[in-house]
Amino acid sequence: MMKTEYKIEHMIFTLFDDPVDGSWFALRPDTEKKQLFSGPIHAGMGDQLKALSKAITKIEPAEEPCRECDGSGWIEDEKMKRVSGEYQAYEPVEQRLHCEECNPLGV
Repeated sequence: MMKTEYKIEHMIFTLFDDPVDGSWFALRPDTEKKQLFSGPIHAGMGDQLKALSKAITKIEPAEEPCRECDGSGWIEDEKMKRVSGEYQAYEPVEQRLHCEECNPLGV
């Protein structure tokens, strides 16, 4: 029998996969040993849980965006580029840089 636990907020979702007795799930608070609810895993439950996940994702609070780049991962910057001419003139050129606050590896 294989037992896998998933912590979701303050609840523990446990999956039991047993080739003899079938697959079961249980739900309990993370502070308790006693299960609040358990039942068999039926066909289609994975799709139902995906639908629940999508619904929660739509209504969960968004993370606060980065203050440096406003969540885009990029910072607009200017650098001075030399242009040819008698007076060695420079003009600003815009460039995009990776935000070091939220995207330090530039991924």
